[in-house]
Amino acid sequence: MTRNALALALIALSSCAESPADPDRPADGAEDAFLLAEKADGLAADAFEAEAILALVNDADLATLDDEVGLDSRAAENIVAHRDGPDGRPGTSDDDPFDDLAELDAIPYVGPTAFATLLRYVRDHDLVAPPSHDDAACLLISEYVEGSGNYNKAIEVLNCSGAPVELSEYGVCLVRNDDRACTFTAPLGQGLLAPGAVVIGCRSKGGTFNDPHVTLRARCQTELVGVATWNGDDRVMLVHLATGQPVDMLGRPGYRPPNFPWADVVLRRCAARPVTDPSAFYREEDHFTRHARSDFTDFGKPPAALSGCPR
Repeated sequence: MTRNALALALIALSSCAESPADPDRPADGAEDAFLLAEKADGLAADAFEAEAILALVNDADLATLDDEVGLDSRAAENIVAHRDGPDGRPGTSDDDPFDDLAELDAIPYVGPTAFATLLRYVRDHDLVAPPSHDDAACLLISEYVEGSGNYNKAIEVLNCSGAPVELSEYGVCLVRNDDRACTFTAPLGQGLLAPGAVVIGCRSKGGTFNDPHVTLRARCQTELVGVATWNGDDRVMLVHLATGQPVDMLGRPGYRPPNFPWADVVLRRCAARPVTDPSAFYREEDHFTRHARSDFTDFGKPPAALSGCPR
C-alpha cells in the first residue's frame, strides 16, 4: 500500500469511529454531560421526573431503550452494560443499578440529547408518579417577594394537599450566601392551614412608609424573624422542622447563583409539583413566572390554577 493510500485509509477509519451509530438520530459525544451548568438546557426535570427516568433506565431492556425510547444505540448499550454488571445478565449479584442522575450522567454518550429523550419519554408515557399526600403534607412556595427597601420581603405558602396542615410542624429556611444548608429557620406559623389555603410570612409588619408596602403589611400573618432577609441570591426552603426534610424550595441549597436572579422581583408559582430534591439542577422558569417587584395583585390569594409554566 502506498503512503497516500495508507493516509486515506486512516482518515476514513477515523471518520467512521467518530460518526454516530444512528446517523438519523441526534446523539451526544462520549464525554457530553447534562448536569454541568453549561448544559443546563438539557436538564429540566423535577425530583419525580428524575425518579421516573432512573426507573426507566434500571428496568428497560436494550431494545426498549434503543428502539422505543429512541436513544442513540451507543448510549443504550452503555446504560445496559453498566446496569447489568460484568456478567451482562440482569438480576444477578453484580448488577449496578443507577442510584441518581449523576451516575447516569457519567455514562459515555449520555448527555443533554439522551437526557432530553428520556425526559420526553417518561412525560409522554405518563411514567411520572404524582406526589403523594398520604404520608406528608404538600406545601408550595406559591409567591415570593423581594422588593425595594429593607422590609419588602415576603413569601406566600399554599397547602396543596387534600388535608389540613399543622403549620407549627413546618418552617421557612434561608440558605445565605455560600452556605449549603439552612443558615436561619423560622416557624411557618400556628394552627391548621386548610387545603387550598395560603399563609403569608414577611420580614416585619412594622417599618416605615411603604417599607413594607401597605399590602404586605396588611396581609402578613407570620413574621419570619431572621429569615425573610433574602437579597436575591439566597435560597429559600420549606422544611419539616422535626426531620429537616425539604418540602419545597426556591433554588438549589448548595449552589449560590450569580447576578442576584431573585432580586427586585415577584415570583408566582406556575407548576404544581413541589421541589424536594436539594441536589437536583434547578431552573426558576420551570416553577415560577416573573413579575414587577411591586405587583402584589395576587399576593395573599390562593392560586386559581397551577396548570404548568410557559415553555
